[in-house]
Amino acid sequence: MSQLPLQAALSWSLTYLLHSTLLLGAATLLVRALGRGRYGAKEWIWKTALVGGLLTSGLQVGLALDPALGRWSVLTTEPAPDSTAGVLGGGPSVDAQREGAARSGESGAGEVALLAAGGAESMHGFDLPALRRDARGQNALALHSAWRDGLLALWTLGALLGAALLGLAWSRISDRLAGRTELSSGPAVDALRELSRRAGIPRRPRLCTSPRITSPATVGVFLPQILLPERALRELSPAQQEAMLAHELAHIVRRDPQWSFFARLVERLCFLQPLNRVARKALADIAEYQSDDFAVRITGRELDLARCLTEVAGWRIEEREAVALLPMAGRGSQLSERVQRLLHPAPPRKPRRTSPLLLPASTLTLVSTAFVMPGAAAELEAFALRFDAPAPAELPAEPLAEPTAEAVAEPLSLADSLAAVLAQVDAELQALYAELALLEDRIQEQGLEQELSTKLTRLQGDAGRLRARQAHLVELLDRVLASDDARDSRQD
Repeated sequence: MSQLPLQAALSWSLTYLLHSTLLLGAATLLVRALGRGRYGAKEWIWKTALVGGLLTSGLQVGLALDPALGRWSVLTTEPAPDSTAGVLGGGPSVDAQREGAARSGESGAGEVALLAAGGAESMHGFDLPALRRDARGQNALALHSAWRDGLLALWTLGALLGAALLGLAWSRISDRLAGRTELSSGPAVDALRELSRRAGIPRRPRLCTSPRITSPATVGVFLPQILLPERALRELSPAQQEAMLAHELAHIVRRDPQWSFFARLVERLCFLQPLNRVARKALADIAEYQSDDFAVRITGRELDLARCLTEVAGWRIEEREAVALLPMAGRGSQLSERVQRLLHPAPPRKPRRTSPLLLPASTLTLVSTAFVMPGAAAELEAFALRFDAPAPAELPAEPLAEPTAEAVAEPLSLADSLAAVLAQVDAELQALYAELALLEDRIQEQGLEQELSTKLTRLQGDAGRLRARQAHLVELLDRVLASDDARDSRQD
C-alpha cells in the first residue's frame, strides 16, 4: 500500500488535534470572560470553534499550506532490511557510507549520499518516539511506522465504534417513535399553526404524540417534528401547552436538531479530542435558553412556561439523551436556572440582533488559524533507503590507476592534473545521474510522486548545476591548453 494516504491521515489527525485544542480552548476562555447572558455570541463562538478545527486542519493539509508559525515535523521511520550490509545485500558498511557521504558533501552532491548513508542509522533504534533533527535541521518527532499505524488504527476503530453507538441511539429513537400518532386537528394543532405564523414559518411542522416518551421533544434531522407525551394534552392548561409548543417550535426554527446531531457526530468520530464534548454540552444548554427566550417573545407567557417546565420535570424519569432528540426538561441544575430566569426576567426582554461583526470575526479567526497557526507535517525519512536505492558499490566509479615509477619520477603538468580530476568528476556525475534515475523509477513505482517530487526536483537541479560547472571547467581547461600550445609554438 502506498505510504502517501497514511502520511496524509497522520498529518491531518495531528493538525486537527492541535487546531481544535487551540480553538476550543480559546472558546472556553472567551465564553467565561463574557459572563452570564450573551447567549447569541456564546453560541456563535462555540459553533465556530467546533467546526473550525475540521476546516482549518483540512485546508492546511489539503492545500499543503506553509503556516507562518511553521509546522511540527513527524518523521516516520522504518527499519532497513539489513542495517549491516548497506541498502542492498553486499553494500558497504554504515561507517564506510558515512565516510563516502562526508566526501560527497564536500564536492556539493552530499544530499543524496546523506540520504543513502545516514538513513540506515536514522531508521534504526527508534522503537519509541524520540526527538531528533530533520533534513532541515529542525526539531522533529521520529515515530516508528508501527506507532503511526497504531495511532491511525486506534482512531479508526474508535470512530467506527462511535458511529456504531450513534446508529444504536438512532435505532432506539426509532423504536420509541414506532407508536406515535400524528395530530391533524385539535386545539394543539391550531395553537401550533398560529405560532408558526407568528414565527414566519409558512408551514407548521408535524405534531405527534407518543405514549413511550415522558417529555416534550423535538426529534429528527432532515424533517424535524414535535413529539409530545399523551399526558401533556390532558394535564397541561391551554396556556402551558402554547408555551410548550412555542419552545419546541424554537428548536426547529433555530435548527437545533441538526446542530445536535452534528456535534454528537464530531464528538464520536473525533473522540481523541475531549473538548468536543464540552462544546456539544454547551451548545445544548444555550439552545434551551435561546428557545425559552423565543417562546416568551412570541407568546408573552413567562409564568406559564416556567410552570410547564416544572410540571414536565415531575413526569420525566432519568433517560439517556439520544441522537437528534431535544427533551424539554433537561438537567436539574440547568432546569432550575431556566425557571429562575423566567420567574425573574431581566428587562427588557427584546430580541437582540446578531452583531454584523460575528461573521467576519469568525472568518478571520479560521483563516488566521489555517495560515498562521502551526500544524503537523508527517514525512517519510530517508526515502532513498525505502526504495532500495543502489549502494555506491553497485555503481562504482573507475578506480584510479596506481602511479607508476615513471609517473612518480616525472610529475604531471597542471593541465594533465586538471584533466584527471575532471575525468573523475565526470565519472562521479555519471554515477549520480544513474542513482537519480533509479530513484525516480522507484518513486513512481511506490506512488509517492506528490510527496517526494519536490525533493527529487531539488536533487536533480543540484546535479544539473554540477554538470554546468563541469562544462565550465572543461572550457577553461581547453583555453589553458590552447594558450600553452600557442606559447610553445612561439618559443619554437
